[in-house]
Amino acid sequence: MGLSTDRRAAYQGQGWQPRKGTHAGDVAEGAVWARCGVDSEWLPLRQVLLHLPSTRIRSSGDPDVVQHLDAVDYHRLRRQISAYAEVLERFGIRVSWAPIAGPRSLPPPPPHNRFFVRDQFLMTPAGAILGRMASRVRRGEEAAVALGLARLGIPLLRAVGGGATFEGADGIWLGPRTVLVGVGNRTSQEGFVQVRAVLHEQGIEAIAISMPRGVQHLLGILQLVDERLAVVRGERAPQQLRDVLADRGIAVVMLPETREIERQSMNLVTIAPRRVLMVSDTPRTEQQLEAAGVRVCARVNVSEAIKAAGGLACMTGILERELTRSTGDSRHAASVAP
Repeated sequence: MGLSTDRRAAYQGQGWQPRKGTHAGDVAEGAVWARCGVDSEWLPLRQVLLHLPSTRIRSSGDPDVVQHLDAVDYHRLRRQISAYAEVLERFGIRVSWAPIAGPRSLPPPPPHNRFFVRDQFLMTPAGAILGRMASRVRRGEEAAVALGLARLGIPLLRAVGGGATFEGADGIWLGPRTVLVGVGNRTSQEGFVQVRAVLHEQGIEAIAISMPRGVQHLLGILQLVDERLAVVRGERAPQQLRDVLADRGIAVVMLPETREIERQSMNLVTIAPRRVLMVSDTPRTEQQLEAAGVRVCARVNVSEAIKAAGGLACMTGILERELTRSTGDSRHAASVAP
């Protein structure tokens, strides 16, 4: 049988229209995919993903069963998350909501930790890397958040697979071409390798940071609040992390171990360079931040999330920030109004 000589458009003949541009361009244009993307922890925050727990959830009689510190009142938690969403919207940040359930054909994931959305994915300039929860208690959260991201039109670049684990709160953007990944507690070495491969495709370097005992995520010991300013949990941060920050010329606010740290005072959300939201009733930490030139724009009561061993940052899935690569030097980026 001979080769076709048909030159119609269907066979790449006359009228054929080759695709131009890149996937990243498709995301930036917002025509094929929804606009999204992150390449820093400090540029103006545009869009987040939150989860409002179902009213049907009941607190576990034994908090250890669901990896909590104390019994959580889910009705109060719903009110607190709703109030937090109002704060975000007041600063011009779009709030999207993750679905309560996953795909209909699958059993629903355990509901007790679903509101810790940051753990479930890591956003990049070109889309999301879907995590794989380290604990069986949280098994299935990935499928539910994947459905939510897909409904928003956000591309899923990879689902961490095999026997690997990866949680998004272990991924911290050190700069537009560098991501630090905490390895050891919630994220495995193989999970790091898979995430590194996706980032490498975008020209982004991934650096593994060995996690100390007693700290679940890298987010628990490191926050970037500006291009050259980090907040670090001083007594828990490993020397490797300190060295990386020093090598990059990043100044550090060292927070001591206090009762406020236990109350998630470091679990803050940066909404613009040196502009943050933080949990309420942590005045000592707030004073340290403000002494370093960081403005606390709002204080949010999330006492029920604290009972579940998390805070504001853990609850906040970052979908979009102003991108460094599209705006140039972050020092010239627009700030969110106070």
